[in-house]
Amino acid sequence: MDLNLRGISGFEFLEHAAVNKVELPPAIIHTGRALTDQETLRLREFTDHIILKGARSPERLQEEVALFLQEVQTRPPVVPRAAPLPNPAIHADPVFREKTILIVDDDMRNIFALSKALRVRGLQVIMAQDGRRAIAQLEANPGIHLVIMDVMMPQMDGYTAMQTIRARPEWQTLPILALTAKAMIGEREKCLQAGASDYLSKPVDLDRLISMMRHWLTQLP
Repeated sequence: MDLNLRGISGFEFLEHAAVNKVELPPAIIHTGRALTDQETLRLREFTDHIILKGARSPERLQEEVALFLQEVQTRPPVVPRAAPLPNPAIHADPVFREKTILIVDDDMRNIFALSKALRVRGLQVIMAQDGRRAIAQLEANPGIHLVIMDVMMPQMDGYTAMQTIRARPEWQTLPILALTAKAMIGEREKCLQAGASDYLSKPVDLDRLISMMRHWLTQLP
């Protein structure tokens, strides 16, 4: 898919499909436009495959398609629609079903890896790269159920973002899990004072994070 399409853009097409719960096949973005970090982040909500048009882009595109087709050939037979198999991850974590979370981190590698791990468990994931963008995402998406907030970020750090969030009446009970690489004495208390519901040090223990998320999501009204 190119991004510069007639009628609606590639961005709008993907977002429209997501909002209307249209199940799309895997997408490979093949575009000649220079993407900003924010546009890349926006696309990563829908696909991990982004190729910028250039001298080697036809080869890369061929490789991506070949890898996908190889994966299709090695998959087990498709179960008929009359008797579909449930997604085992969603079945194992019913509390995550139809829940939307916001991940806030300035390191795109962290945010992509974490979002992928959480999506397979049935969660809808929205992403932001700093505190200001996190607040903008909360304003634009009132259905967010939980926030995973990195503490050390440029522009607006996690402490300031959490304080700003807690100053708004509609977000005072929103679960916020603070993540920090500073595993120092007193760091947990500092995060809680800033407005975090709970605290987890980096590198993230995914099992512990999942358990913590399950706890806070079950506390929602």
